[in-house]
Amino acid sequence: MSSSCVVASIRNGVPLRTVKVSTKGGTYDVVVGRDICTSTIFANLVEEVCTDPKQRVTKFFIFVDSNLLGLNSGLVTSVEVALASIVGADKVSLYCVPSGEASKCRDQKVEIEDWLSQNGADRRAVLVALGGGVIGDLIGFVAASYYRGIRFVQVPTTVLSMVDSSVGGKTAVDTGYGKNLIGAFWQPILVVADIAVLDTLPIRQTRSGIAEIIKAGMCSRADLFAELESILSSKGVEGLIQDTEQLRDMIVAGIDYKRSVVEEDERDTGIRNELNWGHTVGHAIEGMGVTGLHHGECVSIGMVYEAMALRAQGQLSNIAVQRLEKVLKCCDLPTVLPPG
Repeated sequence: MSSSCVVASIRNGVPLRTVKVSTKGGTYDVVVGRDICTSTIFANLVEEVCTDPKQRVTKFFIFVDSNLLGLNSGLVTSVEVALASIVGADKVSLYCVPSGEASKCRDQKVEIEDWLSQNGADRRAVLVALGGGVIGDLIGFVAASYYRGIRFVQVPTTVLSMVDSSVGGKTAVDTGYGKNLIGAFWQPILVVADIAVLDTLPIRQTRSGIAEIIKAGMCSRADLFAELESILSSKGVEGLIQDTEQLRDMIVAGIDYKRSVVEEDERDTGIRNELNWGHTVGHAIEGMGVTGLHHGECVSIGMVYEAMALRAQGQLSNIAVQRLEKVLKCCDLPTVLPPG
């Protein structure tokens, strides 16, 4: 896998980290920092990727889930204002998607596509996915199929979506026969991860996202895993979350790991299967209907069970499994299925 592609910069006094992703399906930046969306930085970043005069933006369509709209209406308003500064307020529309995995379905996709047609979305429209993994996957798939492919921007609002679903171009909806069965590979033109949005989220959601960063460390970044061990054992997950710079750097490391994998295997035919570690069992747990567990918590349990299987096959040491269990517990993440 390729070496790190992280660039540090300061824009309008705000420290930023940019991960540059380059695939056959598109090249784009993942920009990470604090208070990006509530400053002029967001508008500048979007405008910079929409400068082609042949593809001048006609309208922006923002999609947000109902939970985020309730928790952080100020963020939504800031994004609306930023986009209005580019095309005018009358060319920015907002669509609220009901919160939850149930919205990641064919019926919701059709409803959104019809709404886009009714509101004048053409080939030069740009969709903005403002939310977690459900919003990103759903709107990415809409973007991939509407007019056979239009531009979209990812604005992930959870750690999990920042380090995982917003990067790599996988878009999909679920069906009654399984998760992510219908979809497409469609890369965004920009990803903006504003860690200030995490302040309004329950700590449990942030913990679930950190499970993906732990996965990155276990798979190929021994230095990242050791650093997480040190941080979480010394000050716990709450201490990490409260340290803005440290949290940003961990998120960037997780994103950069994902970048290195998708650049080598964009269409999931080989090494990208590595990203599914923990998800095979995790998705099975979700499919069992185990109540009360978040996606990241299911992945946490899945990582441990799959690590145990590797240990039984002689491919992973007992010490490695113990270290994994310990760091997950330090993050207050489950390592076994709940009773019942």
